[in-house]
Amino acid sequence: MAEKATLKSCLKSAREELARGEYKAACQHCKAALKVDKNSYDAFIVIGKAAFKLEEYSQSEMAYRKAVGIQPEKLTAWQGLLELFQSMDSNEKTLEALQELTKLTNSDKARCAEYTKRLAFGQKKAGDLEASGATWQQLLDLEPPEALRASALCGLADIQIAREEEMVVEEVRMRSKKALKALRSAAKEAGKDPEACVVDEGKLHEEVVAARAAQPASESAELEAALARVAAATAVSAEHEPYHTAQLRRVLARAKADPSAQGEALEHCLAASRKQCCSVFPYDCAVQLQAELHLIRSTEEVGAETAALEQERRSREAAALSKRYLHAFPWAAGSATAMGCALAARKAVSAKP
Repeated sequence: MAEKATLKSCLKSAREELARGEYKAACQHCKAALKVDKNSYDAFIVIGKAAFKLEEYSQSEMAYRKAVGIQPEKLTAWQGLLELFQSMDSNEKTLEALQELTKLTNSDKARCAEYTKRLAFGQKKAGDLEASGATWQQLLDLEPPEALRASALCGLADIQIAREEEMVVEEVRMRSKKALKALRSAAKEAGKDPEACVVDEGKLHEEVVAARAAQPASESAELEAALARVAAATAVSAEHEPYHTAQLRRVLARAKADPSAQGEALEHCLAASRKQCCSVFPYDCAVQLQAELHLIRSTEEVGAETAALEQERRSREAAALSKRYLHAFPWAAGSATAMGCALAARKAVSAKP
């Protein structure tokens, strides 16, 4: 009993010193506690915290790892290590701590989901897209709250965006090399300095991105699916707007390459404008597409009744869009254009016999 009381008093004094910010004194009390019980988990935890505050990181890590060895099923030591490794900016060790914490919180869905999210971000930061994707999927399998689910969907989309960019960069490199060779050959034939030839890789990058979006290759299918899942699950808020815009740009690229896809592109734009949209981009695209579709319909040779019904529907859509646009962005020049298009569409319908 005497030994227990001594251990208790040493730990009590250590915690009091830690709370007062007397970190060296706290370590001294812990050393006294360890003389009584060399396997005191709590003593090593206090040493880990005190050494961390003193920025004695190697001692802090050593103490926390000793605690892990004594009671590996407890969270406190790994939580301390996580804080330590993040302060040290050691991504590799941070991932180690997060992996252990996801295992230890397996029975607590909320905490496990939070650690899983942080692990997925860390893996992406380390460049391990495969592991990050698997971790995001594990988070979805936990059926987390809506906000965490949105984070997981965005995380999966980020991975597909990164993979797509890798493919784009490689294609740009190959095209640039080929184009530069052709330019130098032409310059040489013309008696000019071939070394003065340059390729506008920025423009080439834009062309490749647009081409891949217009005719998505099989390797882009996962990107399309990932962006669609984000768009379906989130509003067009500041946080999620880049994903909605990325999806919309790909749809618009297809519509530009194939006019028959304009109707689908318009539906995407209208859907985005209905979801608490924080960007004028979907509105402006919708206004442009409405104008183009109205022109196409007016010149198509279709049945009179079909044309009239179609024009009436487009007119209602234009009116609804202009109201949303004006309400959300009254300062935007495009809102006036939208109102003008809506009035023109209404006038066209009214003029029908």
